[in-house]
Amino acid sequence: MLRICDDAACAGGNDIASGAVYNSLLSGPQPFPGWSSIRVAALDTGTTQHPSFRLIYWIDNRGPDPEELWIYASAADFSFDGGVGITIVDTFSTGVPPPDAQATLYGGSSNLLFDISNQLALTVPYLTSPCCGSTWSGFEHVGIDPNPYSLTVGLFISHGSPRGNTSRGHVDLVPEPALLLLMGSGLAGTMLARRRRTRLR
Repeated sequence: MLRICDDAACAGGNDIASGAVYNSLLSGPQPFPGWSSIRVAALDTGTTQHPSFRLIYWIDNRGPDPEELWIYASAADFSFDGGVGITIVDTFSTGVPPPDAQATLYGGSSNLLFDISNQLALTVPYLTSPCCGSTWSGFEHVGIDPNPYSLTVGLFISHGSPRGNTSRGHVDLVPEPALLLLMGSGLAGTMLARRRRTRLR
């Protein structure tokens, strides 16, 4: 699920609610006249026990004024107990001054979609022009209480110059690899022990 807003709290009244994909070039008039095109997709690549999804963006500003945009992708019913983090990768940007891009991870405090009351992680903002860059938030622990829970990835885009800004890239939510490795080795050890016990019988 996606939300596209002109303020961080999505309280401006011009917000867009969408499914997994939004393309302003195909959806008719959109409520943000300063943006010539907004193309966003949320790809769920994980499971409830392996939270992983990608928010892809391609945003153009050709209006007369600087613009700001907040984009959220949310999913619920996660049961993974461990660390989660986000990374933002900018693949192409133009503009003078260059656009700003920053990603935030929310959730772990309820199982409601788009619950942004609890901030888990924040990437360092960076100037994305001419190309390219990435920043990483680090990991925060989730899944102790409540469980299941929701996670929401937020993307803030700021185009400081009118007419001529483009931001293109993706934000990834990933679980902590070390914990997944431990879980995998623990599961493998359990299966091996069961096989040994079966052979001894």
